[in-house]
Amino acid sequence: MKKFFWFYLVIILFFPCSDSRASEQLMIASGAGYKALVADIADACGRDYDLNIQVSYGNFGQMLAQIQKTGRIQAVISSDDFFTDHHVQVSEMYPIGTGTLVLAWRKGLDLSQPHDILKSEVQRLAIPHTKKALYGRAGWHFLQSEHLDDAVKKKLYIVSTVPQVTAYLVAGEVDAGFVNLTDVQKVKDRIGGYIQIHSGYQPIHIVSGILKGQTELKGLSLFRQCLHSSKIKNIVRQHGL
Repeated sequence: MKKFFWFYLVIILFFPCSDSRASEQLMIASGAGYKALVADIADACGRDYDLNIQVSYGNFGQMLAQIQKTGRIQAVISSDDFFTDHHVQVSEMYPIGTGTLVLAWRKGLDLSQPHDILKSEVQRLAIPHTKKALYGRAGWHFLQSEHLDDAVKKKLYIVSTVPQVTAYLVAGEVDAGFVNLTDVQKVKDRIGGYIQIHSGYQPIHIVSGILKGQTELKGLSLFRQCLHSSKIKNIVRQHGL
């Protein structure tokens, strides 16, 4: 009996029962700072349009590697300049929302304006990769526009992605950091606070781009419909875009 039990357990774990209607498959690459947003979009499209969306998250460099090396990515959710800067060809592009740079800080610290990063209490200032990460670039441009870049160079702690900055803030391992409004909202009760920054960097237009040569897939047709739905628009607003 034990042999039969383990045999059937393996069958259940590795060969789950399939629905009579197979879900359409879709592979997406997205910026790591929008993981919460894209996960909610994927869930909604799965429920309402029977789409099985798999998502690969990362910074610009990691997304580009996924597109070029795997050949399996059909759509990308990122800023519009990701496509132009990296010569990623798309056949269609749909606007999702406008991103906002945020300066956040750990619990126990109280900042009232971005220039407070010059205070002695801020000894470690985290920022995503200043060339490969969307909000790392925005944060660096802001520092340059405010002539703060030289003053904080010794404080900077560079990581790969926005979620890494957020995690360090929650853990109290850095004093402040640049993230986006979408990612910081999920931890606002576990950090000291944050300030939205609306100037000093190029406007951030978040879009969904359908990669060239992928437009005939049925899953993408359903994805288009899902993106234009009122439910997705509500989800986007809830995530601060």
